[in-house]
Amino acid sequence: MVAVNIPGIVQTAVLVQASTVIEALVEISAQREGVSKRLFQGKHILRPTVIVFLNKERVFDSATPVDDNDTIDVIFAISGGDYTRYSRQIILQDIGYDGHRRIQASKVLVVGAGGLGNPATMYLSAAGIGTLGLIDGDHVEMSNLARQIAFHEGDVGTNKAVTLGKRLSSQFPDTKITVFDEHLTNDNARDIISKFDIVVNGSDNFRTRYVINQVSVELHKTWVDASVIGYDGQLVCFSPGMGCYRCLFGDLPDSGDTCESVGVLGPLCGVFGSLQAAKVLQILGNHDIRTVPSNSLFRINLMSGVADNFSWARDPDCPVCGHEQFVVSVHKSDIETEHYEFFTSLDERSMVLDIDNALGTMSMGIIPVYKVNYQRFLENPNEVIHKSSDRSSYHCIL
Repeated sequence: MVAVNIPGIVQTAVLVQASTVIEALVEISAQREGVSKRLFQGKHILRPTVIVFLNKERVFDSATPVDDNDTIDVIFAISGGDYTRYSRQIILQDIGYDGHRRIQASKVLVVGAGGLGNPATMYLSAAGIGTLGLIDGDHVEMSNLARQIAFHEGDVGTNKAVTLGKRLSSQFPDTKITVFDEHLTNDNARDIISKFDIVVNGSDNFRTRYVINQVSVELHKTWVDASVIGYDGQLVCFSPGMGCYRCLFGDLPDSGDTCESVGVLGPLCGVFGSLQAAKVLQILGNHDIRTVPSNSLFRINLMSGVADNFSWARDPDCPVCGHEQFVVSVHKSDIETEHYEFFTSLDERSMVLDIDNALGTMSMGIIPVYKVNYQRFLENPNEVIHKSSDRSSYHCIL
């Protein structure tokens, strides 16, 4: 039997009986729906974008013989034929060709171009992120150079986002770099964050975190936070409908220990900036975001070597993401006249509350519909909400 791996299409290796490479690919196409059209452009003629490896060695002749216990890996050439740059992540089972396409099409905003932003942006750009946004109003200082390794002495005095953006553009031409040489504030956050799919926080203050959290909840954006101080670092990801920063940390003062007052081990920034990039790629590359672990806080102390995972849950009474924050009234007339805008505003964690059968027989596709009596809903809306606590928004159709 020969093992065939096609990351992004077939999620686990498939064993087939075959004597040549082409026989193995024909056999797996017969077994798995949708494989044939991705592999072949005619009867048993491989598409030119199909790249085949036999026991990790590139093969060009599809008639190459195979033996029992051989392994065939199939990947797909990236546009322009430059698959080699990204081949090591494409052959990962949970990313594959389709996952890499999602990575290429994604837009990621990194807030803060310092100790965490340096490694996070380097690895995200190296992975082929389509558009990378950088926002930072600070300037490079001499004391930054021990841990913000993308900067040189000649960069001292320059804006961090602008300087890092230039460096990334020259090294990773496949990624479009968008620079905002300002701080993220309540005034500009919504406009900036709305342009991106995922937010990575590399800032070093609570104020910015609360701004990111508020806007990300409102816009249903996923964001990845990390913080480092001394020898300690922590990482947590916040996904729509799964709880937010305030659920986990409550109200925190904007003052406290900082890297400036306590110090930080330079490599710790590299570790956690890299972990942030890894989490983003895990989310983007995965074909089913529901399989990506969430609601856990990862912490490590580099001095002791102790690492821990702590679980947490959404607070239903959270003033930012609690249930009452997500009920949106939409009249039936809005659906009839602006149905496209309404449907596209919903995500997989939305729920439609059909009040007194206002929808009738209208289908909402994959979005679940809960029919409820108007008077009953007014008396006890939480009864409906608590039955589906994993939903990120509730749209009432009147």
